[in-house]
Amino acid sequence: FTCANVPLSEPCATTDTDYPRLWTCAWTSTDGTTSTSEPLYAGRKADTFDGETIGIGVYVDCPPPGETFVMAHKVPGADGSDVSRIPLQLSLRHHGAGVP
Repeated sequence: FTCANVPLSEPCATTDTDYPRLWTCAWTSTDGTTSTSEPLYAGRKADTFDGETIGIGVYVDCPPPGETFVMAHKVPGADGSDVSRIPLQLSLRHHGAGVP
């Protein structure tokens, strides 16, 4: 998942801040409207055990959708209470295309 020697079209993670931000997080409501983040970096973190690296974890820190989007899509609690839920689906995208 390193970005070394790979084309920009291939998903990757880097710690190089000169590399372009190519990831976005898309929050989609049940009515199909979407709130998409600004472009983000995918990061890497070593997974260690007893001082040995056993793997590399890859992550994208997805910010929550904006308050206006959240307030427009909240649903009252099933029991009619003031407790609200916000049924949203999060999708991760690279260059605008979905990734599994």
